[in-house]
Amino acid sequence: MIRTCTLCSSKEESTIPKTGNHTLVVDGLVYATCTENGLTPGMHCSECGTVTIAQEVVPAFGHTVVVDNGVASTCTQHGKTEGSHCSTCGMVMIQQTATPLAAHMYDHDYDDCCNVCDRYRNVHCAHEEIEEFFAVTPTCTSTGLTAGKRCKLCEKILLAQRELPVLGHSAATDNAVAATCTTKGKTAGSHCSRCNTVLTAQKDVAALGHSAVTDNAVAATCTTKGKTAGSHCSRCNTVLTAQKEVAALGHSAVTDNVVAATCTTKGKTAGSHCSRCNTVLTAQKEIAALGHSAGQWIVDKAATTMQTGSRRQVCATCGITLRRETIPVVTVSYDTNYAAYNQPESNDFARWDGSKEVKGSGTVADEVKWIQAALNYCIAYKGLNATPVTVDGTFDASCKAATLAFQKANGLDQDGSFGPNTIAKMKTVVPSTFEQQNIIQYNTSKTGDFLTGSWATYRGSGKYDDTISSSGCGIVALVSAVYNLGDTIEKDKVGTAIKDVFDWAYGKYWIDYTKWTLFAASDEKFGDKYGFNVLETNNTYGCYGQYGKVDTDLSHLVSHLKNNKGTAVVHVYGHFMAAVDYRVFNEKEQILIFDPGPGDMGSSKRGGLTKAEGSWIDLDVLKNGKTASKLNWSTSSSLENIEIDGYWLISKK
Repeated sequence: MIRTCTLCSSKEESTIPKTGNHTLVVDGLVYATCTENGLTPGMHCSECGTVTIAQEVVPAFGHTVVVDNGVASTCTQHGKTEGSHCSTCGMVMIQQTATPLAAHMYDHDYDDCCNVCDRYRNVHCAHEEIEEFFAVTPTCTSTGLTAGKRCKLCEKILLAQRELPVLGHSAATDNAVAATCTTKGKTAGSHCSRCNTVLTAQKDVAALGHSAVTDNAVAATCTTKGKTAGSHCSRCNTVLTAQKEVAALGHSAVTDNVVAATCTTKGKTAGSHCSRCNTVLTAQKEIAALGHSAGQWIVDKAATTMQTGSRRQVCATCGITLRRETIPVVTVSYDTNYAAYNQPESNDFARWDGSKEVKGSGTVADEVKWIQAALNYCIAYKGLNATPVTVDGTFDASCKAATLAFQKANGLDQDGSFGPNTIAKMKTVVPSTFEQQNIIQYNTSKTGDFLTGSWATYRGSGKYDDTISSSGCGIVALVSAVYNLGDTIEKDKVGTAIKDVFDWAYGKYWIDYTKWTLFAASDEKFGDKYGFNVLETNNTYGCYGQYGKVDTDLSHLVSHLKNNKGTAVVHVYGHFMAAVDYRVFNEKEQILIFDPGPGDMGSSKRGGLTKAEGSWIDLDVLKNGKTASKLNWSTSSSLENIEIDGYWLISKK
């Protein structure tokens, strides 16, 4: 490429670079002037804006000032003031202005003729012909003149012209022009608002060029198109690299397997969904739950004459327990009255040799009946795990089996022979005088954890007879509260504890009906033995609560249970119960209550709460006496209100 200077005609040769994939466009030469910069030739790509040959700035030359000399005025011709201009561009720097005519030069001593132009003057002129000189407006760079007058005939100045001063330039700002990506800009400058003379020349600012920003690729989805990566200018948004469209992927089907329905959960048919976007392609349909199918009954604990048993029915399909039942205590329908027969002597024996009965000398059928009835007594009341035998006076194979069980349970040699050692041990196991047993059954709170026997008349110390279910609620509630401290009473001793407290309390306190001090007194009598403590009370009745006209919000009871400090015995109208735990359920405070039994204590105001696992009762019910029937204690609509009117706090020793 050859460049020629328009001022000096010199030539410059340069090489155009390889274009590659660019589409090159020449950026032409811009000549510098006195006031504006120029640019050398350049080149850029018309598609992406890449500059391959950058244009360089050629500085403005600046004015070359030449003085225009002033010309003096004469009496016949106006002169000029001194001025100046640029010899390069011709721009006037200082404008020349006309100067007034000079006065004629007369020699008064000799004649009336002007020494310069030989013009005669009329000394006695009447100034009949007047010549007017118009005012000359001053400019930014030249002076002006006021209007004037003189006589044409005698040249006498009648109104002298007065010089007016130069106005000076009135600067106006030429705002800067911001350069863009593709166009040049200018710096700020100024010019005269009257004569437009440039006072501060504006200089060119090179174009900025594009500032590329990446337009990220957009991934195609199953249903929407995507885009390739591209770019654009962050300043002017010109697209530099166009993004191209990418086709949608389409769904990728994955099978949703069949879910088999169970007894309690629904199933689903097969379906499908897209592995990328999870769109359901084939909806799974719901299969109804199969429902349980009643299966066999499984005995978890066999009932004996000493305690109830339990069994459960399972689902034939999934094996889950559908319902549970308590197996009643086995009724003793066989002979246990060993006292009705003669006791064997110490040298008597009876055995079964595998084919027949063998008796010792002197051992008769009546003595064998004693042996058989005594074995049955141990099975019924001493927990012997054996099958009852027929009391017929004949020692057979069933008697041998029961004898072996007795010998094993009591640490004897297991020979199946009811001989002297076994007879001697039996006499220590059974009471010397036969007495039908009245055994207490009470659920201490843990499901299935029963004591022996059934609800019956309890014979206290051979002196008092009463039904523990109807008048022993205070004692049983105390034992239940203590048991729930954390099994401080061993399970096999709960019955003993009830008997101890019942015998003592009934004989000592019930006659005088001083039940409000029963629990503090029980603490003094049995606290060390059974590991409990009745906390100090705060009124004359020996209890906390409304009965003593204090603590109407049950705050001590709630704090005691809530903070796991222990349990409590609570009193409602005509009845004692055990309170053993606290919780908040469905935004309601609740207390776990265990009720000793179904008796109504001569009143309908308690609900007969008999659940083996206890019942959670809303605190506001126990405080305010809400209708008991709403608690599902009973289906009876005649039940009246219930509320706690006193309580004793129990803690561990």
